[in-house]
Formats: sequence, structure tokens, C-alpha cells
Amino acid sequence: MNHHSRLLGWGLLSLSLVASCVAAEPTLTKVFEFSGYENASQNAGFTEGPDGKFYGWISHAGQDQKSIVWRIGRDGTGFTVLHTFSGPKAEGEDPTGLVYGSDGALYGVAQDQKGLGRVFAMAANGENYRILKQFDLATDKTAAPFGLIEASDGRLYGVTGTGSPIGVVYGIGKDGGGFEILHRFGQTRTDGQFPRGLLLEARDGFLYGVTASDRSQFLGTVFRVGRNGAGYEILHQFTSDGLGAQPDSGLVLASDGFLHGQAARGGPNGFGGVFKLRPDGSEFGFSATGTGGAQWYRSVFESSDGHLYGIQPGGGPQFNGTIFRTKLDGSGSEVLHTFSGAADPPEGVRPKQFLQATDGFLYCITYRQASAPIGSLTVFTPFLMRFGPVPLPPSDPADSITLVPRIADNGSGGEFRFSFTGVAGRPYKVEVSSTLPPSWDVATTVTPDSEGKAEYVDPNTAANTSRYFRVVGP
Repeated sequence: MNHHSRLLGWGLLSLSLVASCVAAEPTLTKVFEFSGYENASQNAGFTEGPDGKFYGWISHAGQDQKSIVWRIGRDGTGFTVLHTFSGPKAEGEDPTGLVYGSDGALYGVAQDQKGLGRVFAMAANGENYRILKQFDLATDKTAAPFGLIEASDGRLYGVTGTGSPIGVVYGIGKDGGGFEILHRFGQTRTDGQFPRGLLLEARDGFLYGVTASDRSQFLGTVFRVGRNGAGYEILHQFTSDGLGAQPDSGLVLASDGFLHGQAARGGPNGFGGVFKLRPDGSEFGFSATGTGGAQWYRSVFESSDGHLYGIQPGGGPQFNGTIFRTKLDGSGSEVLHTFSGAADPPEGVRPKQFLQATDGFLYCITYRQASAPIGSLTVFTPFLMRFGPVPLPPSDPADSITLVPRIADNGSGGEFRFSFTGVAGRPYKVEVSSTLPPSWDVATTVTPDSEGKAEYVDPNTAANTSRYFRVVGP
């Protein structure tokens, strides 16, 4: 789910521009080389902020082998180290996920030498680093957190990969309060274990995810659970029928109404493929693309050309990775780029951390072995790569709203009101400006009722000759 704020409607003017063009052939370009930040673990990743910049991390980077959080423009300019982790005792040293919160702060998770881990926060400029949650096997009976998402309720949700029994789904407030374990995996013989990837919040309010294994056949599951921990359900349990197994990355909900993901195993050659199913678990389908899994995070992204685009870190004849696409129905799978097996490849190999940015390009991290080790370690230089252009995903009708303004008599003069229809229970910001060009300020937050209907009443109608409004979704 994309948690960037979205302008859904405003009270000035609505324009529709239609352009006709010939789609450019997608190409792979190196955006930035993280020289001086070589690492051995090949653990680096990033997210996109509302400012169009990437915010990311590299574990055990450079000569001092300290992890960092960084920021860079999509064009590769302005690289800045925002934070350097001081070590496992103070902060945790192995980041495994980062999200740009709706409040403008960065939130992430990191593991330490003991394999426990923490949830941390900092300002988007790197200031005010703080630990929100320290995982403790004795108390929490879980550890090793993976990436975070922010849900529509403003809370953070994630999974852990180990513990007792074997992994959990948890939620936590942005201030570190309200930590809650929503589900513990592996408590029954049929339950999943070793959850992987980013969770996905769907419009029904459930969190959807995968486990790479289960306690019966060790082949994995697709599950969902409510944000309050209620309604846990295994939607699909992978079996030895060849129709996929061991999903290891997050799901996407596409415009066809299906959840889509990647499985590391399955198919005639055993190299996996893509699968789909309805949010209620019905109509499961699998396409043996031979692309394998994508390792931990979001695996595929939808474009408006009717395809899913994805990466496979170990794909291709020399197992150096591929970028592929397939139609939503699983047909027409094709490899768009195969990473070279040549010595010292200029584009790196083994792509990870796939991200669909708002500029219509796909980005990932690749690695090239550095010319010199660090101590006794063989290390790799991370590259930020761009692939595309790729058509942006189709707009969701549920994300489009229309403001209906009116002047009502409140007994002492006119009162300006407007109504709109949105997603029930989801908060929308009403922003206001008294000038043009507009300078937006947040007036309030409005949450539609059970039917999706909402109304805003301007408390300052009489005091203003002109005011301009817009609604911004989460």
C-alpha cells in the first residue's frame, strides 16, 4: 500500500489533460554508486518520501562497518548520510526496513548482534533518533523484525521472523506506546511460521501477509489478521502440488481485485513463479514463471499496461538476477532484463529492494564485488538502479472524490459546508488557503461514516471573503 498523501479533491478547479505518446523502451540505468559504503551482508534498501526523494539504509557499511540511514534524489543528486548507528548496545546495527510516516518522520526496524532488534524513529533530516521498542525474548518471546508499514489508523505494523513459537504480527504507535502482538505463528500444526515481507493493508481493514513455511508441510501460507488481532485466518496453504511454495515477499492488491505475490518454489522446474488469490482466499492461481522469490519485501508491482513487474535476485542462466513482467492473469511472462555474468559488471548483480516510484520508474539495489576486502570480509558496493519508464498503476476509483459545496443558513447568516464520499473509517485531511496561489494549512481531519459520507463546516465563513479548500487522503 502506498502511504504517500494523495490529493483527492479540492474546491477550486478540476482539469483533465489527455496526451498521446509512444511508450519509450524500458532501459536500465545506474543512478548512484555507494562508493565508500561497501558491505558484506548485501543488506540495503529504501523507500520514497512525499518530497520525491529516497530514504534508505545500508548495513555494516564502509571501513568502520557501521550501518547508516541516507537520503538521495531520484536523479542521484544530494546523497546525504542522515544517521550513523553507533552499535548494537545503543541502537541496533542492522536495519531491515524504513517507512516515511504521514507525520513527516522516518520509522524503521533494526536487528542487533543478539538477533533481537528494535523499532526506531527519527526526523526526516536525521535528527532526534530514538528507540520506540526493544524486542526482548524473555518478555515478548519474539525478535528479528522485518520492515514496517503505516496503516490507515496511523499505527505501525510489522512482522518478526523468529521467537516463540516462530514469528509474530505486531502493531505499535508512533510514540512507542500501545505495542501489541496481534498473532503468534506456529501455535498449531497447521499454522504458518517464519513470516516474511511487508504487510499489506487492504480496504477491508485487514493486514495481509505471507509465511515462508508452515508446521505441516513447510511450504508456506497466505494469511490475514485484523489490526486489533481479531479475525486471523489462513487464506491459502501451499502444498506439494507444484502450484507454488515458500512465498518470501509481500503482497500487492491489484486492480483486478486479486492479491498477487511471488513464490520461491514450485512449477515444473522448481524455480517458482507468481500466484494470485482473492482477499477471501478463493480463486487461487499460479503461473510458473521460473522467476523464484524476491526476498523479504514487496515482490511485484502493477502498472497500467495490465502487467505485474518484478525482480528475481537469483534469476537468469547465471543466477545473477532478472527483471520480468507478466500479465495479471499469469500469462505472457517475459524477462525484460538479465543481469550480466561478466566480471566486474557495471550494473551490478542480484537486484533487491524493488520499488515503484511516483515518477513512473522502477528502482532497485544491485551489488558488485569491491576490488579490495575490508579486513577478512569480501564486500560489495551497492548501486541504486532505475528501470523504465513503466506505466504507473491504474487509478483506483475509491481514491477519487468530489467535493459538493453549498451555503447553508445557520440562523445568523450563511455557513459554508462541503460534503464528499470517501472510504469508511479512513481519515482525510481538510486543508485550507486564503490566497492564490494557495498556501495550504490543515484545518482538521474528517473521517467518513460507515457509508463513506463526510461533511466539513467552515467555522470562519463570516470572517473571510474567500477561502479555498482541498481534501488529502492518507
